[in-house]
Amino acid sequence: MKLRSLAGFAALNIAFALSNALRTLPAIVAHGIEADLKVSAEQIGYFAGIFHLAFGLMQLPFGVALDRFNIRAVVAIPLLLAALGAGVCAVATRFDVLLAAQFLIGVGCAPALMATFLFIQRHYSPQRFASLSGIVFTIGYTGMIVTGTPLAFLVERSSWRAGFIALGAASALCALALWLLIGLEELHHKRANETLSEAIRGVLRVMRFRQTAGLVAIGLVTYPTVITLRGLWIAPLFARRHDLDLVAIGNVILAMSLAMIIAPTLYGFIDPGMRARPRLIVAATFASAVCPAALAFGGSTSFDVAWAVAFGAVCSSQGLLYSQVRDTYPDQLSGRALSTLNMAAFLGVAIMQGCAGLIAAWAQAHDRDPIAAVCAFLTAALVAGGAAYASLPKADARKD
Repeated sequence: MKLRSLAGFAALNIAFALSNALRTLPAIVAHGIEADLKVSAEQIGYFAGIFHLAFGLMQLPFGVALDRFNIRAVVAIPLLLAALGAGVCAVATRFDVLLAAQFLIGVGCAPALMATFLFIQRHYSPQRFASLSGIVFTIGYTGMIVTGTPLAFLVERSSWRAGFIALGAASALCALALWLLIGLEELHHKRANETLSEAIRGVLRVMRFRQTAGLVAIGLVTYPTVITLRGLWIAPLFARRHDLDLVAIGNVILAMSLAMIIAPTLYGFIDPGMRARPRLIVAATFASAVCPAALAFGGSTSFDVAWAVAFGAVCSSQGLLYSQVRDTYPDQLSGRALSTLNMAAFLGVAIMQGCAGLIAAWAQAHDRDPIAAVCAFLTAALVAGGAAYASLPKADARKD
């Protein structure tokens, strides 16, 4: 039984890794789509953002589903939809079809992270949650390595469509593994007889907790800022400012991704506990704001690479937020509380990427550097989110 649980945990981590690969794929395929389908840079921004919009919108529905139903079904079936969406992207010849398929991918990837956290909560002691959640981010972020040098090489040698084919096939195989490895005992772990109206009231209860506003405020900026740079703007930054080719940019993305992989585990192991954790979260957020500020001014290639990698490391403190959710909400609301934070994070990405596109367009229209303008915007967002979290109420103790 212990071996089966470990195998299920591994499969969930792979699903989260694929989710990260699919959401960061636009950084590698955007140029090919722009040239092949004759779309504008603004439309590419919509293409990158619609995944996160779908992902964010589905957080609360999947949060309710995870609190009511079996983890296996709530993760494996949507992941098959993501595989289907990737297949449609690979053959799309119209931009509206590409957008619809990207939306489907976002829906299919939405439950993976929440399900992994709930699996930890149900199978491991509360004392291990912080360290294991850091490991989840470390394993999950390996998906970003795939959309660094490896897929950059594949796309450059083949086409942008090959990236979707590879990740779609991997998603289908992972969905099968999840179905085979996660047991049906999860069905009865929680209140399987909860009605839909009770489930909805549970969502409203999460919104009324005093700590929710602060967690949502900082959730809107931490992951969204780093993924906006890593997932969309890092390629234009190094292509336009330093004239790097796609594989060289892939190497930069790989280095930034490695930093994002290592940092969550380190944050998990230095986690000071519920009472002191908010101070560490605020400090990490303000420290993160320094990185895009440095990139806004720019420098040599090595200077910009160093600050991009530092940004990936320092801003990867999301595990601390999920640990705070675990420690400050009752067990029966865990799925909905986690989904609320996830919803903030991924709607934040959609908002951040959309706003970054508008700011870049404004900068170009006024003969300003669009990359510098986007980096300044990311800095301002992090400062605002950190200040909001620092000033809003925190939970004193976990309540049932």
